[in-house]
Amino acid sequence: MGWYARNALHSCRSFWTISSVIRSLDFLNFGQGAPLENTDEHRKFPKRLLNGCLLFGAALFVCVVGVGAFVFADLHHHSPTGVFLSFTSVGFFAFAWEEYRKEFRSMRFCLFVCAWVGINAAVVVTVLGAFGWPLLIAALLIEQFLFYMSAYWIFGLEPPFRRR
Repeated sequence: MGWYARNALHSCRSFWTISSVIRSLDFLNFGQGAPLENTDEHRKFPKRLLNGCLLFGAALFVCVVGVGAFVFADLHHHSPTGVFLSFTSVGFFAFAWEEYRKEFRSMRFCLFVCAWVGINAAVVVTVLGAFGWPLLIAALLIEQFLFYMSAYWIFGLEPPFRRR
């Protein structure tokens, strides 16, 4: 196993942190006694347990996909930078989906976001190649600002903080 795959395995410490947070949420009502049969708390218990299991499963899924991507890249002698860039672009797409969920019904907006994912990847590659990590955060903030402004100019969409 190569250096990148070992580092990816070590980065799964966040998974254990998430699982400790889940345990601290006290899904099983320890210390409060068992809920009574006819209370609302009794009906909410299975939903809370299911939500906790789904949260744990989502954390495990993210960890497995992340480590698996870096192991795959290492085994097939690909650059881990490509894996990082793909995760950055997927993260940007997820962010845009969350903020502009209703607008994704439009094919024009979907194409706009897909094109912007390409711009996002190009910004990350260019800034990392030319300047390194210190300027990446500033470049991504400027790029995010330009995304909001372009969405406003092209589609008339206000930034999310003004719509709520």
